[in-house]
Amino acid sequence: RNKSHFSKQDESGTDNNMGAYNSFHAMALEQAKAGNMEEARALEASGMHYLTDRFAGGHQFDKDKVAKAFKAGHVGGNLPGGDLMATGAIRIFHNAGNEQGVDVTNSKGESWHALGDSHWMNQVDPKTGEDPNAKNRLQASRAVYDSFAELQAVAAHGHLAGRGVDDVVRADETRHELGARTLEDIARGAGLLRDLGDGCARGAAL
Repeated sequence: RNKSHFSKQDESGTDNNMGAYNSFHAMALEQAKAGNMEEARALEASGMHYLTDRFAGGHQFDKDKVAKAFKAGHVGGNLPGGDLMATGAIRIFHNAGNEQGVDVTNSKGESWHALGDSHWMNQVDPKTGEDPNAKNRLQASRAVYDSFAELQAVAAHGHLAGRGVDDVVRADETRHELGARTLEDIARGAGLLRDLGDGCARGAAL
């Protein structure tokens, strides 16, 4: 369940946050092109949930791969109850990634530290004088703004300059090329996995 809130290297389906966002955004653009702005805004608002999930530190991994690695790396992982244990491991990953954050980089070469969910807004760090998730919120806000600007452009002109509605959902690099360091250190520190393999986000592939 809720796979669409997490990241995957293959974003072609809707079982990952960017795939789900792309689907809603594409439908929103089609409605905007047809002049149905109420429907367009509703679809775009639905897609925004998945778009902002892409910026949450605890959503930077593939749930299926982490569960598979956990079950393969633990005695009893494939016995009755193994799925429940794997779900617990995913929950620990999720919470640790959101609380501790992960270092992320987009294809523009911009890097920052990303926390998430209940740590989206935090107390000011006395050492830096700012909220440790401030830069991540700014990046997420830019992505949301750019996405809605695409919707408004299609509503006003029927298309985006030099691009068609069919491919515009791949236009913004900040949204689509966000990457994260591996969460392997979190897993090993918690004694969760012997070898995560490719279960976590790596580089800018996500």
